Amino acid sequence: MPKKQPAEQWEVALVRDTGAAMKRARGTKSARELSDETADLGRRISPTVIAKLDSGHRAAMLTVSELLVLAAALNVPPILLLFGDGYPGGEVEYLPGRTASTWRAAQWFSGESPLPAGPDGTASPPNTGTELVAAVRGLADAVRNLSDAAAWVDAGEEHGESESFVRDQLQHNVATLAARVAKLQEELQKGGQR
Repeated sequence: MPKKQPAEQWEVALVRDTGAAMKRARGTKSARELSDETADLGRRISPTVIAKLDSGHRAAMLTVSELLVLAAALNVPPILLLFGDGYPGGEVEYLPGRTASTWRAAQWFSGESPLPAGPDGTASPPNTGTELVAAVRGLADAVRNLSDAAAWVDAGEEHGESESFVRDQLQHNVATLAARVAKLQEELQKGGQR
């Protein structure tokens, strides 16, 4: 049998570690019970496949759809199955030969930050995708702050000239962030990745 290449070894280890995280997350739940829960979500994953993932014998065969359905059935974020070992302080090999803290890898995976620095130490620059994720998060925060301010004003806890200023400022921030989100979405749709 030919020796596995580093990328193949990484794939095997990634699936093995994901299977182990899945097994820990399901605790005493049987493979059959977990399979039934995946069926309830619309994509049955057979007990045989689950058992193979548990034991690490299904190397490099975990699909994205299986990862998402298993995470939902286990009620855990998919990132904890994928990069769960040692989260948040441990290290993970997120690409062949490239390691980072599990927290950093999770930030990259979720779009919160660009790709972690490579073996040469060069960090990836921010890109349209990470800017979009940050803008959406900022927009959500601004909308929440606006709602909080409106409730505060409506409750009459504080009155004066500052009420309208706070509301106007927050509405301006929401509008600015909404425009930024729309622009970044348009850039991504046009393939404007930086």
